[in-house]
Amino acid sequence: MESGKQVSWKITNNGALPLDISSIYLAWPSVNKKEVKVLLNGVEICSPDLVPPSATINSGWKGTVAARTIGAGKTGTLTFEFESTATCTDQSGYTINVQFSSGCSANLAPAANCQAAGGSALTISAKKVSWTITNNGATPLDIGGIDLTWPQANGKEMKVTLGGVEIYSPDLPAPSASFCSGWKGTLTDRTIQPGQTRILAFDFEKTASTSPSGYTINVRLNPGCILSFPSP
Repeated sequence: MESGKQVSWKITNNGALPLDISSIYLAWPSVNKKEVKVLLNGVEICSPDLVPPSATINSGWKGTVAARTIGAGKTGTLTFEFESTATCTDQSGYTINVQFSSGCSANLAPAANCQAAGGSALTISAKKVSWTITNNGATPLDIGGIDLTWPQANGKEMKVTLGGVEIYSPDLPAPSASFCSGWKGTLTDRTIQPGQTRILAFDFEKTASTSPSGYTINVRLNPGCILSFPSP
């Protein structure tokens, strides 16, 4: 659940003993900027000041162990507060893994049964970097958000197209960005139909580096899956 600069997740302890948090792994959209505060049931348990897109918290806790404990049979609300408004409301933009000192864990992760597939390689030509996405499922998939990193030498990211149709004009500075709003055109323009392959392309300010290792792409698709280059 997102509200302003905060993202909250409820964790229920179905066991007979209390569970205290020993570590947290969090991945989040870069557009949220830094992760500045972690709360459990409204009580601050950490003030990490962490840079996106991911981090692990396993030290620097505030307060007592009790402050980060979920009692037996209780539900706790874990809240992450960011530097900027959490504008990406699609939960597939977030991954959370909470480890407890007892050895058990709770996970929030993108759906594993994604019916789409991303190409194994990028096509890089002049100022453009392209990646193919295929919908192998029976229902349409629309792009809800994109996380992108690219070489500083490429300059700004100027335009995003899907199937040759412009869906975003970000004018974003290197080396990374996340976007999930401000789309151009209609939802149909960023939808991949069943059995269809479409080319997602990024146009840069300068000639694009030809080394694929300089790029990472995460595409969040609705309903509920995420594609990554390079693949995990």
